[in-house]
Amino acid sequence: MASWSVYEPRETEPQTFEAADRSAFVKDGWCWPALLIPPIWLVYRRMWVVLLGWLGALAAMSVAERMLAPPAGLVPVLEVMFALWFALEANALRRWTLARQGWRFAGIAAGADRVDAEQRFFAGRAIEGFVSSAPPRSAVNARSRSSETVIGVFPEPYGPVR
Repeated sequence: MASWSVYEPRETEPQTFEAADRSAFVKDGWCWPALLIPPIWLVYRRMWVVLLGWLGALAAMSVAERMLAPPAGLVPVLEVMFALWFALEANALRRWTLARQGWRFAGIAAGADRVDAEQRFFAGRAIEGFVSSAPPRSAVNARSRSSETVIGVFPEPYGPVR
């Protein structure tokens, strides 16, 4: 089960439907797009400062390769190590970027995937301005008590209601 950091935009009020709707869930740990297509991932996430740092690191490795003339095979190993490190730290850099842009840390969520984490995170929160379309619990209980028979193959989950 993965954990996710939840951030709300700074221009929204905390605990509102708008803040919940625009929340960003950032997974902890490994990021495959950051390993396979880092510049595209950085541009897509609008992480401009991190993109400049990534380009600077690549340029520094290229200059060091030309000036120092390291042993054969060392530069590719360093480049692979840098790519692996970047994929491991990419989501931490995304959290840093969101915090730098003023996003509020709203909490931690856990789940098998992002959808599961969102459901678990918002299930325990009261959100102002949210109106549920589900009937109140008392109406559901009254409806189930009014019918003694069950339509279908399975019996009632807790036995017959009397």
